[in-house]
Amino acid sequence: MIHKGKQILILGAGLIALGALATWDEWQTEKDEKLKETKGLLVTEIKPDDVTTINYYARGDSDAGGDKAPQDSKEKQKTEAKTVSVSLAKKDGRWSITSPVTATADNQAVSDLLKNILEYKSENEVANGRDKWPTFGIEPPRRKIDLETASGKKLTFLVGNNTPVGFNAYVATSSSDKVFSGSQYIATATFKSLFELRDKKVLASFSAPEATSVLVQTGREIAKLEKSNNAWELVSPNKTKADAVAVNNLLDDLTALKALEIIDQPDASLKNLLGAGKTLGQVVLQMPGTKITMRVIEGKTDTYAVLDGQITVYKVNQDIKTKILKTAKDLRDKKIFSFQSTEIANVTVDGQAFKKVANDWYSDADAGKFSADGKFTGKAGEQPNPASHIRGLVVDLEYARAEDIVEDPNKLKLPKAPKHQVVLSPASGTSKIAVDAWLGTGSDSEAIWLKTSDSARVYKVKKSVLAGLTPQAAKPPVGDEITNPAPEVSN
Repeated sequence: MIHKGKQILILGAGLIALGALATWDEWQTEKDEKLKETKGLLVTEIKPDDVTTINYYARGDSDAGGDKAPQDSKEKQKTEAKTVSVSLAKKDGRWSITSPVTATADNQAVSDLLKNILEYKSENEVANGRDKWPTFGIEPPRRKIDLETASGKKLTFLVGNNTPVGFNAYVATSSSDKVFSGSQYIATATFKSLFELRDKKVLASFSAPEATSVLVQTGREIAKLEKSNNAWELVSPNKTKADAVAVNNLLDDLTALKALEIIDQPDASLKNLLGAGKTLGQVVLQMPGTKITMRVIEGKTDTYAVLDGQITVYKVNQDIKTKILKTAKDLRDKKIFSFQSTEIANVTVDGQAFKKVANDWYSDADAGKFSADGKFTGKAGEQPNPASHIRGLVVDLEYARAEDIVEDPNKLKLPKAPKHQVVLSPASGTSKIAVDAWLGTGSDSEAIWLKTSDSARVYKVKKSVLAGLTPQAAKPPVGDEITNPAPEVSN
């Protein structure tokens, strides 16, 4: 028994030893992994999210540096002309530029800059001693980025010349006297212009969800939208329902409008253009307690946007003309009818009546051969074919959208009598929907003009909207799709 007890004790000790070995191995592996992750990191005491202040300095472009500073005066002037100096501060999670201008910063651009600096890994230590810094272009530096955290920690990251061979650059930090070399991408990643660090949104203070009114003026045309009960309505030039998709696209384009160039101090020629140039349009945005007015001016080759009360000029993409300078026709609801095709029980096309039986349509005479539940009551083999084109006609009218809307039909000089008349009768007994149709002529030969009985306006639609007037499967003669109906449709 004693011998067996010793065996158990030895086995237990062995298991404990194995457990300890496994624990040590896991600890060592974790330590090695952590060492691997941090190996070469120049900055370990500051994290990107901790930084609240940045003083940024860069000279030369991303490829400059080399082993020697430019000696030629013209080359030196060229390099000095590319010097960038920017101060930034973070408040409530948002970065702002405090110098040389006061402006909103591009949060993503600043975050990327910090990430590239604080996660940069060197490959080799090449020197030790600040007296050697001038040799490697660290003093004076090609890039100098001063960082400070909310707790007061400070660090300066420096980029010097490119190495003579290979694709590396010399780097250093204020926390050490050493000079390191590492991937040359750091020179490119830390070269940022003021424009790159700046928020490029023209309407940075605009909030689409908070907008209550949008006015767009192009020439003499004014389209004004107002939001009521979380829905947009066109109130000028005529009060009508707005197209939700068109309005949302406009709001998205206003929010996303970005400058190609930001000019804080416009010269005399640009000022003259803003005062006497061609104004393409004006946008007035209203939010609770805030009003933003933006003018769009066209120059000889470029398009500019300016905000009331600001000196800054924004050079913008020319697609602003189509994306933002919308007319009332662009923004109004172009859906012509509000009925649902499933509600329609009877249709009259140019005097000929059709009736829905179950889920099929039949001429009025043929519909009488079916019972109320849709069963054929006539002789076997004599069941009539459904008028399927009527179903297509009703659905096409349900989803019809106008290409153009004319408030005064007298301007069109349409014939007194329409070419076609369609009457839709809902099963519920609500008011009938009468539709008059005229064929387009000339440049509008592929269109049809529709007028409903409850409105004076006329809608221009594609000719295909009324393809269901006839049951023909074959394509009718060009230019006469509607005027060649089947025999049963009176013309």
